[in-house]
Amino acid sequence: MNLAKILVVKMSALGDVVMALPALAALRRRYPEATIDWLVEPPAAGLLTGHPHLNRVIIAPRRRLSALARAGQMRSAWWLWSDFRRELKAVDYEVILDLQGLLKSAAMVWLAAGRRKVGFAGAREWTGWALTERMNPYDPERHAALRYLDAVAYLGADGPQAQPERYYDPPPAGVAEAEALLQPLGPLEANPYLVLNPGAKWATKRWPPHHWLGLAGRLLKSGFKLVLTGGPEDAPLGLALSRGHPADRILNICGRTSLPALARVLAQARAVITADTGPMHLAAAVGARGLALFGPTRPGRTGPWGGHFQILTPPLDCLGCLKKHCNRPCLERLTPEMVETALQNLLGVYLPGGPGYNMRPCSPAMREI
Repeated sequence: MNLAKILVVKMSALGDVVMALPALAALRRRYPEATIDWLVEPPAAGLLTGHPHLNRVIIAPRRRLSALARAGQMRSAWWLWSDFRRELKAVDYEVILDLQGLLKSAAMVWLAAGRRKVGFAGAREWTGWALTERMNPYDPERHAALRYLDAVAYLGADGPQAQPERYYDPPPAGVAEAEALLQPLGPLEANPYLVLNPGAKWATKRWPPHHWLGLAGRLLKSGFKLVLTGGPEDAPLGLALSRGHPADRILNICGRTSLPALARVLAQARAVITADTGPMHLAAAVGARGLALFGPTRPGRTGPWGGHFQILTPPLDCLGCLKKHCNRPCLERLTPEMVETALQNLLGVYLPGGPGYNMRPCSPAMREI
């Protein structure tokens, strides 16, 4: 089998797009001369634009269309939709691969021009109607990165079944942007920084703000420099954590980075402490090391793929419940003292000590902890 024109449909979220990058690399190795395009939504588009394995990045304007329609700007919405439809149909693909498996991706697969439209059978939201070929249903307990590799293996592309150390390199523009942002910290060779990434979409995945404040205080007393990362929605917490401290001790760049620049910031950190969120996956992709705080989600499914991460969980039996809201948030049970001890163990500052938490290497075979 030889494929010349391939469209990958993986529209969101950032972490899912990051975890699909090893599958993209496997496709490119198998089909080095092929045209490989990717359909994505704006939040993750910056990660893919200019990627060496892609010929074209197509950005789905779903949110812009909704905003224009709500504002009553139907003429502008029509022209935007027409331009997008023309771009999507500009190539007659040999294969369109739906890695999303949702209604929004099914609509795009149906709209795009292609001979074979491939996706997993049994996907959510009854999306099989848009496909011409259905792969066997995936095991929901299999790590997402491995599921994506299974999908490209169906197309003849073999990829690594073990976690690579690094599979994303920020482009030069991202490196330069990151260096400019980090200038307030001063020289980093003798005193590299730690990254605290406190945000997460689910309420249950967020470590409580007072715990982040407590950890920041303890790390500052230990002499670490801190960089706070996240999106614009994390800016208030970033301000609260950095208030009263000079920028050469705590640098708040929440909402101020492109994705390539964020990747560079994460790659240069001595360690990253993060909730289960998109930047966690980006940190793993650039080979960073760190601690990932898990409670309601399952690292065996969506833990950091790559890098040198440890999974830190509270000592509870209800972990991995997948609840977005809970009256007794499990991560409340992880204290700043526990996280600091785990960090010191990770960095080799002193021997392990202090019970009360679970810390294990991230593994693709990991199930509920």
